[in-house]
Amino acid sequence: MASTGVVQREAESPGEVDSGKEPGIFSDIDGVGHPLAESWATRSWTSPRPGMEHCYTAPVRSNSSGLLPKGPELTLPRSKTEKKEIPKYDLKLDRLPESEKKKLIENLVKIQNDGTLEVDVASTGPVASELLELDAIGSIPEDIKDTTFEFGKSIPRLKIAILVVGTRGDVQPFIAFAKKLQACMLTEFGHHVRLATHVNFSTFVKSCGLEFYPLGGDPRVMAGYMARNKGFILSGPTEINIQRKQLKEIIDSLLPACTGPDLDSGMPFRAQAIIANPPAYGHLHVAEALGVPLHIFFTMPWTPTNEFPHPFARVPQSAAYRLSYLIVDLIVWWGIRGFINDFRKRKLKLPPIAYFSTYHGSISHLPTGYMWSPHLVPKPTDWGALVDVVGFCFLNLGTEYQPEKEFVQWIEQGPKPIYIGFGSMPLEDAKKTTTIILEALRETGQRGIISRGWGDLGSLSEVPVDVYLLGDCPHDWLFPHCTAVVHHGGAGTTASGLRAGCPTTIVPFFGDQFFWGERIHAIGVGPAPIPISELNVECLSSAIEFMLDPEVKMCATELAKQIENEDGVAAAVDAFHKHLPPELPIPPTSLDDEPPNPIQWLLQFLEKWCCLPCSSYAHHHFVNNSILYGLSWLVLAGCFWCLGEFCNVNDGSFEVEQQWVDELDGKLHKKETCEAVTIIETPPMVVVGVVAYVKTPRGLRSLNTVWAQHLSEEVRRRFYKSWCKSKKKAFTKYSKKYESEEGKKEIQVQLEKMKKYASVIRVLAHTQIRRMKGLKVDFAYSFFEKQIPIDAVFQKDEMIDVIGVTKGKGYEGVVTRWGVTRLPRKTHRGLRKVACIGAWHPARVSYTVARAGQNGYHHRTEMNKKIYKVGKAGDESHGAITEFDRTEKDITPMGGFPHYGIVKDDYIMMKGCCVGPKKRVVTLRQSLLKQTSRVALEEIKLKFIDTSSKFGHGRFQTTEEKRKFYGRMKA
Repeated sequence: MASTGVVQREAESPGEVDSGKEPGIFSDIDGVGHPLAESWATRSWTSPRPGMEHCYTAPVRSNSSGLLPKGPELTLPRSKTEKKEIPKYDLKLDRLPESEKKKLIENLVKIQNDGTLEVDVASTGPVASELLELDAIGSIPEDIKDTTFEFGKSIPRLKIAILVVGTRGDVQPFIAFAKKLQACMLTEFGHHVRLATHVNFSTFVKSCGLEFYPLGGDPRVMAGYMARNKGFILSGPTEINIQRKQLKEIIDSLLPACTGPDLDSGMPFRAQAIIANPPAYGHLHVAEALGVPLHIFFTMPWTPTNEFPHPFARVPQSAAYRLSYLIVDLIVWWGIRGFINDFRKRKLKLPPIAYFSTYHGSISHLPTGYMWSPHLVPKPTDWGALVDVVGFCFLNLGTEYQPEKEFVQWIEQGPKPIYIGFGSMPLEDAKKTTTIILEALRETGQRGIISRGWGDLGSLSEVPVDVYLLGDCPHDWLFPHCTAVVHHGGAGTTASGLRAGCPTTIVPFFGDQFFWGERIHAIGVGPAPIPISELNVECLSSAIEFMLDPEVKMCATELAKQIENEDGVAAAVDAFHKHLPPELPIPPTSLDDEPPNPIQWLLQFLEKWCCLPCSSYAHHHFVNNSILYGLSWLVLAGCFWCLGEFCNVNDGSFEVEQQWVDELDGKLHKKETCEAVTIIETPPMVVVGVVAYVKTPRGLRSLNTVWAQHLSEEVRRRFYKSWCKSKKKAFTKYSKKYESEEGKKEIQVQLEKMKKYASVIRVLAHTQIRRMKGLKVDFAYSFFEKQIPIDAVFQKDEMIDVIGVTKGKGYEGVVTRWGVTRLPRKTHRGLRKVACIGAWHPARVSYTVARAGQNGYHHRTEMNKKIYKVGKAGDESHGAITEFDRTEKDITPMGGFPHYGIVKDDYIMMKGCCVGPKKRVVTLRQSLLKQTSRVALEEIKLKFIDTSSKFGHGRFQTTEEKRKFYGRMKA
């Protein structure tokens, strides 16, 4: 995004502005040279927006263009938060209908079968010049000095949000980058870094000691879509609508990732700088709304250059290399502009952006760092000072990796093997691909390591001796043990292979993988890339023989030495610090250090007269002296507390305040409401076994069952009628199988039998496994005797069903039991009516007649209960704290829950009441129905949790609050 401002220009002649003749949109203008060839010496500059000093407003060439409106000056769109109202930057192409704009793009490019774009300059001369004008507006001249921090100057400690969208190979370099920023010695304590990416990588990020925040979208779904459709744009700009849901989830999650509190600790966070990769669409607009600097880092070229085309483009003429970047940006922008404009208006409160504008998606005006070795792809000469090629960023996971002894022995038994794997790429026919790999290894006489990956490669009934099937393994440990590598061409995998000095064959699926395949072949460390659709035994065998050439190995070794001398992570940190603006956004100060404003003082004064923690309420609602829109509604609500099979259960009363913000046209838009909730304590479960079923004409039939070695008494006693006589020998014979080799082999035989014949796999604890049949068994077996917390099964805002036994009422009459009306007459006058014993003939009472009997103690299922919160056992002192309520209090009310006590384990906060009395077991399951209602899909934002007790301590949240209200007590 070019920074907001006014770009002034002078007309070459009076007739240029007042000629009265408007040229056609695609007409050539006489006397106008190429926009990139003109001098920048006479251009005027304006100051950039506050907080975005690193983003310059690019000048416009003095000549007129058919794309640009006539007039003395051009203005770019400003944020609504700015006081000055400046005319919006507009283009004549904005007034074109959508069909004409689509025809424009279709005339520019041709979509190839591999998903790339073919750009032909000869057939698009006039149009190309018009589009290059847009590129010129967003470009920055090289003679303009970049205002950055001075070298060696102390850098303040910043809160940095890193936004990464992609697969594991895209995330891993940013983890190394984030760890270096967090431990940076240029600041006193290191930066506060938050890495926001897909929830699939939550454990990976947290294990590296970084703060994690989830972004929307599923990398498996996105990778599968791009692999099936050969990239982002298979048949035109509208194809991106297939991923509408994924893109919307990603874009909508960017702002909370930069401003939301930590999900684990609840500590507030507001980014003072943003680092992002280009697929995190919306990063530019979040930075604009927050007024913070933005720095782009990526593993593939995204900045326009004349030296090579865009990785997603195929350009026959070198003259169109630069144009290919603009066209790809325009097409991607066409697909996401609806989401972006809706995001700007709804979330960021910014004006929308026109289609053909300097906001079309280019990052050429932003400081950018590329994470590849300059020895592999040198920095183009036309990239200027804003762009850095920092080198590969390695995480070095291999130093802590402990391989299996069986794998190490297999490696040492023979010559170095060839690694073959396609990482996160899904395969259309994994069995066929596996057969090709095995046949190629057999023809070349090489040993091979086949990585399963997400495509489930290497599903074999019998594995050859010279082949090893591998699961997850760090590449920086594995590749030095290999003689060559064959992979999909991901940037991270490519870097690890080159660093290990391995000749490389790339089998690209889509996108930049073709680019890296061509670069590998160009420097002589691998054969020409083999697209996955063209992979066969002959091609793969030839590629393996090429990599075994000593000259190729020598070339790869020389490149590895050069890469080893680079420190890409340190260079990335230096590049980030170098491009920071001289004046950074001032970090928000704590309200505790500032004198309260009059409104805050009033609320603090009223605190002892009100049951609400008004000071905490004021802390949120009057930050920076700005009052939020809407009124606050507080409603008291009573709750039942239950103990479940996944959870223990209690009784108490809370009030929970929730804000509805997503229903724009609703009556409660920006208002607050309250709901009654139930807190269900949820200690972790233990997986004790796995059962396999086969399908028969009469339903499922049990195939076999495998139990864990150590079973608790509560589990074992359920299988014996006379427990007192059987408890000494119960399951002792089965547990001894784990102590002998023969017994372990028998268990493995049963597990393999499950994988081969079973149709349904169920874990003897819960049924929340989401994997394929064979992996389900391995997954269940790996969890034997391990505790499973509640957040591994259920999540916030999820709809669940509660299964339990209702309260027993004993023997009750027909009126209480069924709610019928007492008869206002004699019984014999209405023998066939309700509450009568029935007719004389037949001499029996029909089952439809209400009768007295047992009331309560029935098995019941309550459906569609919404989870408002999932609490952790380690957050006892913060269990009832929200972002808006800063009062330190437990989820347990003062004095504990009547007839239950204190909540000590994990718990869930569920809307409404729960079936059954206190301390009775209930079962929680995911809802069996597909949720489509607004209530089920809306995001719940808790404002306040009232833990005041109605059983002795009155309306107080904490003992401090009660002591403050009553004051000093008399002795």
